[in-house]
Amino acid sequence: MTDLRIRAARADDAADLLVCKRDAILAINHDAYDADQLAAWAPDGRDLGAFETALDGDEYEVRVAERAGAIVGYAVLNRASGTIDAVFVDPDHARSGVGRQLVGVLETTASVAGLDTLSVAASLNARAFYADLGYEPIERTTRTFDDHSVPVVRMRRSLAAC
Repeated sequence: MTDLRIRAARADDAADLLVCKRDAILAINHDAYDADQLAAWAPDGRDLGAFETALDGDEYEVRVAERAGAIVGYAVLNRASGTIDAVFVDPDHARSGVGRQLVGVLETTASVAGLDTLSVAASLNARAFYADLGYEPIERTTRTFDDHSVPVVRMRRSLAAC
């Protein structure tokens, strides 16, 4: 599918991004995380304000992928910390190049901003995705959501080749 359009996120995208993230997390294979971890990690309506605040501020570069006018994924760059803070793709569009294109846009944005490297706290199910893009594992760590520990792998990539 080549009809993908990537654009800057707008404040009015917040509800759609929340749904995209929730659906992507809940579709993760239970071999990586158990149902309680996924439920704690997945956002709900209470998180909408945080999404709106993030989109309204200057701390994050948020890019949205659309097909036929519908949001099918999004990605978040935190330039100050040099991290990819999120990449989520609607499960119906997974493995179609959406994530790869979103990460490419973030890498280009980071490189133009003068960053030499990017890091990401990759979910266990996304390790291979990031490895295929040239990210190397640094350490295993955890993130906590509603008192549930979720293991992740911190990965890093040099932007010299971008």
